[in-house]
Amino acid sequence: MTEESNSEVRKREAIQEIPAKAFVPFNSVGGPLQECIFPLVAIVADAVYPVGSAFAIHPDGLLMTSAHVLEYAESFAELRRRADGTSYRHYELHALYVSAKLATPPFLFGGQMPVDRIWAVKEHDIALALARLPQNVETGQKFRFRIVRLRPCPPKVGDPILAVGYHMMEASRIVDGKVDYKQETATSTAEVTEVFDVTRDRCLANFPCFHVNARFDPGMSGGPIFDSQGTVCGVVSRGMSPDEKGEYLSLGASIWPALGMKLDINIDKQAETLTLYELARRRLLDVDKSIESVFLTENGVGIRY
Repeated sequence: MTEESNSEVRKREAIQEIPAKAFVPFNSVGGPLQECIFPLVAIVADAVYPVGSAFAIHPDGLLMTSAHVLEYAESFAELRRRADGTSYRHYELHALYVSAKLATPPFLFGGQMPVDRIWAVKEHDIALALARLPQNVETGQKFRFRIVRLRPCPPKVGDPILAVGYHMMEASRIVDGKVDYKQETATSTAEVTEVFDVTRDRCLANFPCFHVNARFDPGMSGGPIFDSQGTVCGVVSRGMSPDEKGEYLSLGASIWPALGMKLDINIDKQAETLTLYELARRRLLDVDKSIESVFLTENGVGIRY
């Protein structure tokens, strides 16, 4: 990963306008949303299993998603044996990328981006994954992702949000290197109704999170939750069926606990073990000014409101 200014890693633009309390598809195919937010699939032998969504937080392939999405992907692993008789569980994880910007119409540029590394904190339902990006065979230049800006501090009650992800995903077995895959895209808007600074409960959501009156469908898990400034203030964690009045109650995981995650990665061709917080302080991630409220502790990170 190389250091860049915030203006260099992400150009500000209005990518979609959606009315409050709506559940609608992306307004384009291969547009800005699909250049930084991806479906995740697990591949075992020739079978493909859609598992959730993820979004890019660094151009060199660092993705954020939900820990339970990666746990679900691992559930499809098959048992394999090594030459020495020992066994291990195997599966491949891929992010699916598509863009109209880099292609000649009517074709789209994209494909499978294999994930080489994962880091997950199940207790916070947040995980990171490092995708292996292709490079130009003629110039040697490495492909880079469009990224989102992170807001470490959680939203406030009444704040409007927009959650993005993929749902209704289906995939067939791989034949001759090709896969029959289809998906539905979703942007879901609503408001924050309750914020939990420490934990919501002792079982399903024992981590900092917030409630929204938005519809989160299966497959959207791991997708970003944007605030009114276009920054990501949370990760789609869980959705619930509507009540008798047709009202939804869904859960977003707060971003700031993830900043304590330690990553063993290469920076400027040197191997280092750093927290996500340290990457943000080095300006290797695009974060807003609320990063000033986060601080390192012996056991991870803390936050001042």
